[in-house]
Amino acid sequence: EFGRVYTMGDNKYNQLGRELQGNTSRDQQMELVEGFLGQKRSGCVDIDCGWSHCIAVVRDEGDMGGDSELQLFGWGRNDKSQLASVNIQNTISTPQQLKGHIAEHGIKEACCGAESISVLDGRNDIVSSGWNEHGNLAVGHSTDVKDFTKIKGARICSPFHSTYKEDGSVLMASGGGHFFATIVSTD
Repeated sequence: EFGRVYTMGDNKYNQLGRELQGNTSRDQQMELVEGFLGQKRSGCVDIDCGWSHCIAVVRDEGDMGGDSELQLFGWGRNDKSQLASVNIQNTISTPQQLKGHIAEHGIKEACCGAESISVLDGRNDIVSSGWNEHGNLAVGHSTDVKDFTKIKGARICSPFHSTYKEDGSVLMASGGGHFFATIVSTD
């Protein structure tokens, strides 16, 4: 069962990552998402969700040893580019790999805001995409961000050890109209 992703609840914007049976937009039964994230040893090591979109951090080729690259998959609502792509539809019904900036620079950690995504990339920069009405993505303006864009005024300078919360690792969190990041210290 390791790495399989299960969902339940509202599916108005395909945020469950699977088709529902019958004429309903809600599912009260826990079921596997469609595609490889529903299969054994999918490699999923972290998940997060926003208001109506979801992301999964996946270790390449299901290697749980920790040496392989991480990839980011997303599904659900994308009308504000919360899944960091203007080249795909307003909703994505099954998990799709998110590319753009992170395909070039890699990923260490990711989190969802209400209608956004923030990613710590392989260069220790934080990049964000999605709804930005309140300037919550920290990119220097308050218009929506259509592709991963480096935030202003922050770069994680400490060595990054893992996505687990050890000394030197990064904690990121997003809410409705805000975002924050910090480096963990056990001193």
